[in-house]
Order: sequence, then C-alpha cells, then structure tokens
Amino acid sequence: MERNYTWHDIVKRMEERRCPICRLIDDRTHQKISVLQYQHVSDVEFRKRFIDSKGFCEHHTEKFYEQGDSINHAIVYGHLLDVELRRLEDGSYSKKDKHTKPCMLCESENTSEAIYLNIFQKAFNEADFKTHYEDRGILCMHHHKIMLKRMKKAKNPDLKSYSSITGHKYQELLQDLKEIKRKNDFKHVNEKLTERETKAWQKARKLLVDQGEHRRK
Repeated sequence: MERNYTWHDIVKRMEERRCPICRLIDDRTHQKISVLQYQHVSDVEFRKRFIDSKGFCEHHTEKFYEQGDSINHAIVYGHLLDVELRRLEDGSYSKKDKHTKPCMLCESENTSEAIYLNIFQKAFNEADFKTHYEDRGILCMHHHKIMLKRMKKAKNPDLKSYSSITGHKYQELLQDLKEIKRKNDFKHVNEKLTERETKAWQKARKLLVDQGEHRRK
C-alpha cells in the first residue's frame, strides 16, 4: 500500500502505553479545536452547524474549554444562548426538534477512526509495519476487538499473527498487574517492582477504558 502521512503517523505513535489509533484521534481533535478557536468561531457556516447541533457534546465542550479563551466562548455560546432564549420566548422550545445534528467533533472523530483502522489493517500485511507493532505498539481493547472482526471478515492472512502478538502483550500486562498485587503483600514486601510493573496500572487504565465512549452512547 502507499505509505502516506497517515501510515507514518500510526507508526510514529506506537508505544506500549497508549493505542496509536486513540492517540491520532486525540491529536486530530486537538488540532481541529485549535483551528476552530483561531479561525472559524466567527464563520457563518461553523456557527450554523454549532447551533444546529446545540453546541458540542459534553466531552468536546470540556475539550473546547481547555483550549479556549473568553472571546471565543463569548462568540459561540453567546450566539447559542441568544437562539435558546428566543425559542423560550416564542414557545418553540416545547417542540421536539427532530433535525438536531450530532456534535461535529464526534462526527469528525468517527470519520478519522474509520480511516486509521482501515490503514492499520492494510499496513499490518507489511513486514516492517508488523515489526514496528510487535516491538512498540498495542491497540486498546476496543480497537483490538474491532480489528479482529475486520480481519476475520476480510479473511486477512495475518489475522492469526495480529491476534497472537496483541494477545501476548495483554497477557504480559495482566501478569504485571498480578505482580503489583503480589509484591504489595507483606510476605513479599522486600521485592521491588520492575520498571515495567510500575507503569502497568497506568497502561491498563489507558488501554481498557473506551477512549471514544462519548461517540458511542
């Protein structure tokens, strides 16, 4: 397959403590919010979409807040509040709006996720990509399950290899978590945690919690 910038982005973000798909989605959302903050908050089309979706979802409202400033929030939320107050005045608030659009950032993340998963699936057939993944990468449990289904459906010859590599990484993580528990017992108080074990509980937190749950409610 063509090794475009996304192929290289996935490889670049492979590291044992975080899913590269999740990292890419987060990075792209951060970039998109930055663009919205500094270029498009006054854009007519953006503001129309913002009103149509009644703002962002709770998750992205907080992300927007973390990156934002008072003037940008005053512009977009002032507009939204004005619309909602007018709906209260004319009584239209009581009518169920069947045309409310989903959060634009959620839609963007869903699109990006599909692209990254597709490229990962195709790239895994390449020996060097597979080596990168085996050496440094791991998919979160949510994306791991999706990849298993996709490869099985496509009858991908590398399904067994992918499943084995990822399964082994999760078994190692489970063993590290067990060692944390064991070494915290007073009987083994003199045994120190390894460097990998000290990081295992943080790694499990990132890999087992669905980072995109806000888009799948």
